[in-house]
Amino acid sequence: MGASKTKTIYLHLGTYKTATTFLQYVLWHTFKDPAGPVYYPRAGTYGTAHHYLPSPEFPGWMNGVTRSEYETAWEHLLTDINGSTADLIIISSEMFCSLFEDSIDFIRKTLGDYPLRAIIYFRPQDQFISSLAAQFIKGCNYKPEYYTDLDKGIYKISTDRRFDYGNMCALWSRALGEKNLIVRPFEPKQFHHGNILADFFHHVLGKPLPESLDLPSENLNPRLCRDALEFKQWVNRLPVDRDIMNAALRGLLAYSETMDARTRNPYQEHVLLSPSQRLEILRKSADTNAHIARSYLGREDGKLFEDPVIDPSAEWTPYPGLDKNGIEAIIRFLGKATPEIIELLAQAALKMKRADPDMRRFIKALKRYPNSSKSEKKTILPDFLHKLFGREPH
Repeated sequence: MGASKTKTIYLHLGTYKTATTFLQYVLWHTFKDPAGPVYYPRAGTYGTAHHYLPSPEFPGWMNGVTRSEYETAWEHLLTDINGSTADLIIISSEMFCSLFEDSIDFIRKTLGDYPLRAIIYFRPQDQFISSLAAQFIKGCNYKPEYYTDLDKGIYKISTDRRFDYGNMCALWSRALGEKNLIVRPFEPKQFHHGNILADFFHHVLGKPLPESLDLPSENLNPRLCRDALEFKQWVNRLPVDRDIMNAALRGLLAYSETMDARTRNPYQEHVLLSPSQRLEILRKSADTNAHIARSYLGREDGKLFEDPVIDPSAEWTPYPGLDKNGIEAIIRFLGKATPEIIELLAQAALKMKRADPDMRRFIKALKRYPNSSKSEKKTILPDFLHKLFGREPH
């Protein structure tokens, strides 16, 4: 079946940290029938998102794919689209939002036989920067220097033009036409009916939510509490494979939930910046936000976001760092659930002891586990750690 001009393709561009995982889950489970009126293709997907389509740089932990493999993914997508009788095709990956012009041009040309529109969600830049920097660490996303050092991640997002909202809008508008780019503020008070899913359906499909939807039973993208986030930076420095990284992450997410139930709240902010830092970010973003509000939302007042202005003198306690007690609490928690992970992390940390001074603190904490009673004398620590410290852990 050839390409049909009556078939419209919608690209969901993200951005990052705007409930994309939730939306992708619902789209995947709701629009799986290629013969239905709306279709969410299976080609080019990683999990429930089309992450293989924005760029050959994915997956980053494997240094991406070859150009030939990347183009093959698009060929499979076109076959999937052409074989569908749906009038509306939705493709979703938050990685679309940070592409440069050449990648966008490739996508536009590849889908050239079809009318193409896009939708993008923006959250206030101070929240976006904190949340994405934390996501770098949580998921080992982007490059190692940004998922092993929070400050470097924050700086990168704050200064890289690929994360600039005005640049995103300009690049996609040039490719699709300004009228074909739908911009939505990621603020619950601005969602259609106060619901991100209702907002997406309203602006993309032009209809209310279906009566029957397959919704996830919990937040699909919970965050790490502050101590667990710090601990994860250390784990990310270790020479371990991604399966071990993911196992450690699952344990750290469980630990985070026990320490702060708000880590499961999909709209909970990462408060990693001081009020004055947040206010300065928003001040620098004011002109961009006003332009977006006027150009894409038709708001003459230039108001993109409606949340109250941040008070620079508001009470805020800087993060004091992960102390010995915090490290040991996390290790005890992980050790009870997955002792084999502690062993593997200890082995990797030992290899880096001389190269990375921070690993010394990590190893000292590892050697203390378990430390509660003689009844727990069976140790999860391997023999090499006994030799390293010259005595039994205590």
